[in-house]
Amino acid sequence: MKRGESVAIDVGSAVGHLDLDINGFLKSLKTAQNEAEDTTKRISSTIGGHLQSAGKNLETVGSTLTKAVTVPIVGLGGLVLKTSSTFESAMSRVQAVSGASGSELQKLNKKAQELGASTSFSASQVADGMTEMAKAGWSASDIMDGMAGVLNSASASGEDLAQVSTIVADAITGFGLKAKDASRVADLLTESANAGTIDITDLGESFKYISPIAKTMGFSIEDVTTAISAMSMSGIKGSQAGTALRTMLTRMVKPTDDVKKAMDDLGIKLTNQDGSFKSLNTIMSEMRGKFSGMTDEQKTYYATVLAGQEGMSGLLSILGLTQEEYDKISESMNNCKGVAEDTAKTMLNNFGGQLTILKSSLEGVAIQFGEVLLPQFKNFVSWVQKVVLKIQSMTKEQKEQIVKWLEFVAVIGPTIVAFSKLTSG
Repeated sequence: MKRGESVAIDVGSAVGHLDLDINGFLKSLKTAQNEAEDTTKRISSTIGGHLQSAGKNLETVGSTLTKAVTVPIVGLGGLVLKTSSTFESAMSRVQAVSGASGSELQKLNKKAQELGASTSFSASQVADGMTEMAKAGWSASDIMDGMAGVLNSASASGEDLAQVSTIVADAITGFGLKAKDASRVADLLTESANAGTIDITDLGESFKYISPIAKTMGFSIEDVTTAISAMSMSGIKGSQAGTALRTMLTRMVKPTDDVKKAMDDLGIKLTNQDGSFKSLNTIMSEMRGKFSGMTDEQKTYYATVLAGQEGMSGLLSILGLTQEEYDKISESMNNCKGVAEDTAKTMLNNFGGQLTILKSSLEGVAIQFGEVLLPQFKNFVSWVQKVVLKIQSMTKEQKEQIVKWLEFVAVIGPTIVAFSKLTSG
């Protein structure tokens, strides 16, 4: 076709071609839409199903971990903190009462944990015992030396550790002994309780009354314990036994005319030629010899004169034993080294005892972990305290603004949740 020539257009044919093209396009579009829908359904049924399954599995795993791991760990952490903080507070009391320095407190802390892990008592209980010993005037080094003996005595007797600690400490002070003699005292207490009809509490009460004069007269704690044990066989115990022995000795040390005459009649002397006091066992032995062969009436008379109304029953109970019986008690008291430790081991040589030691050991582990955790929590608590103090220093207007913001925060959460449900719907 040349330029400028007119073109004749067949409108019908053009419309027909256009109609075919549009129909083909729409048909292709419909096919694509159908395929897209099919693909979406397949994705939903396959991947979506797997995702839902995976989500449920993850939810199950999360729930299981929460119950089986998270909750126990949180609970264990709380137990660790509680145990460690209790022990720390107990050691703070030890430091406050004993006046221990920083290095001394560290040694006491270590000692308490060692004894807590190896005995029937927990570290916190050991710390309480240390406090009682400090109250009796013991230094940090004294406590370190004497604590093991106290624990053995308490374990062997089954009595309260704090009470036994007080008894041992008072006995050592009363008789003028050293802290290193704690095991010696513990052995005596245990032997007397095993051999006689008294317990450690009874002995502690007796010592309160007799130890001051026994210390002045130079009597050994073994001889005094022998006399107290002998009286216990007649039912004279505790403060009654201590009072009886004290009354007898004080009357004879500074005798009245009647007492002096009775002592002269019997030829009884409390001192040696050099003026030193004889041992209590020697005095009792010589008096037993003088009373032998007397009638009951004579024994009662002289016992009343020498020991008074309060002491005569105790004196008669001692002299009522034969020399062999009394010597047997004395021998057991003078040869009882290690009996407290042996008795304590025997008491724990069973399943219940092993569980007790295990419990003490586990507490020791908790304390060690707590020593790591406590500093972190102390920092947190310190920060919270600063925040609280900051809030307390705010003006009334500032506090009112905070309340308004809290009200907004309380409302905004549920509002967002409700909005999200509407949009998802």
